[in-house]
Amino acid sequence: MEDFATLKKEAQDYVSFHYNIGDGWLIGGEIVGHVKHDCRKIVAVQPFGCMVNHCCGRGLYPSLQRRMPDARIVSVDVDSSGSELNLYNRVKMLVDMK
Repeated sequence: MEDFATLKKEAQDYVSFHYNIGDGWLIGGEIVGHVKHDCRKIVAVQPFGCMVNHCCGRGLYPSLQRRMPDARIVSVDVDSSGSELNLYNRVKMLVDMK
């Protein structure tokens, strides 16, 4: 990943910096940074139960997917009581995507 100033500059056309709830624009900014540096398959891992990231972070993924059609973004919720198989299947789905 690039330094913070470069990351912010690369993300400015994709994510609003006024988006400041939870992790705010940073999750989307990191996704944009990865895609712009040829990492097209991205697993967005977040803790289950973080309602702000579920609403705000996941809300960015469809918008970014439409604006960067070569990107493949998969969200994975991680919870200590969750199934490892579900985590495995979500990541495998990303790996198998073309």
